[in-house]
Amino acid sequence: MTVREEAFARDKAENQEYTNLKRDVETLRKDLAKLSGGLLNDAKSSAEQVLNSVNQKSQKVVHQAEEKIGEKPFLSLLMSFVLGLILAKVLDSRSAR
Repeated sequence: MTVREEAFARDKAENQEYTNLKRDVETLRKDLAKLSGGLLNDAKSSAEQVLNSVNQKSQKVVHQAEEKIGEKPFLSLLMSFVLGLILAKVLDSRSAR
């Protein structure tokens, strides 16, 4: 085999390796795209479930608070007033520093 034939054979083998590498990289890119899309969908689904759960719980707490206020409206008003006074006093003392 001549030097020229050896170089041609070597170039052909390297070209085939390059083509195989390109194909493998493209396959890997597609697989990563599928994986990231799946992870994104899973994250969205989990976030929606958490959001729905928090929304239901907050509605339940608001409903319970409305019931308690409805049972004793005067006491609720008095407690809110006292709490407002305390909060104002605390904030006023912080701003004086």
